[in-house]
Amino acid sequence: YYLHTRYYDPETGRFINADDLSNLTPNTLNGLNLYAYCLNNPVNTSDEDGTLPKWLKKLFGWIVAIFVVVAAAVATVVTAGGFAGAIFAVGSVIAGGAAATMGATIAAGAFIGSVVGFAGYAMFAGIEAIKNNDINMFLEYGDSALVSTLTGGALGGFGGYLNYKANNYFYGNKTPLKSTPYSVYKNIHNPNNITITHYDGQGNMWWSKHLGNHGNPTLHPITPHWHWEFPEHNKDYMSRYEFVIDFLRKIWWIK
Repeated sequence: YYLHTRYYDPETGRFINADDLSNLTPNTLNGLNLYAYCLNNPVNTSDEDGTLPKWLKKLFGWIVAIFVVVAAAVATVVTAGGFAGAIFAVGSVIAGGAAATMGATIAAGAFIGSVVGFAGYAMFAGIEAIKNNDINMFLEYGDSALVSTLTGGALGGFGGYLNYKANNYFYGNKTPLKSTPYSVYKNIHNPNNITITHYDGQGNMWWSKHLGNHGNPTLHPITPHWHWEFPEHNKDYMSRYEFVIDFLRKIWWIK
């Protein structure tokens, strides 16, 4: 019968016509068998589109997820100026601080987030595989592990950005409407209601973090709370998690 790309004979366990000639390996004595199916193991494996065994496709998600973690690690080493700097950057971000540069801090945050996302799903998939005594159960979660790793890296990178800005700022008793592009201003006029305002690329107020409730716990039930500033101030006082999710939503879906 026709299996997407060529005809297959289930009685012999072989394809009737050869695979794409680009898969040949002329530099070796024994190249690939272009008539074979699922690495010569059609009983235990399957291949819906005639290209790769199903388990190998599932493994692809895990491989890419590992690549993401490694890429974040390399980026941290490069931006931090070496392994020692990278270790310092990662430790600083974990402690709520910042590295010497914004790039190193963001990269370290992305590395931490991607490791957490990957490790969390790897543990979950491993437990499921052990419970069901089936290694394929582990492979099933490859795509989900990749999504978790990418999401963790994105959230971690943004967290690193927040850490850097929180540790590098101007300060005073009155928050200016405009400031240096991408700068941060910490208003310390009232120690019980410190406000940290971030500015966009044009120097306009972008978003802010408020450590107190401004003396009005009814209006500001979340402490500390975050919200967008002018020109889109909408009085939505959010927790850190809610704000991060809303920030990523604006980046990904709203131009």
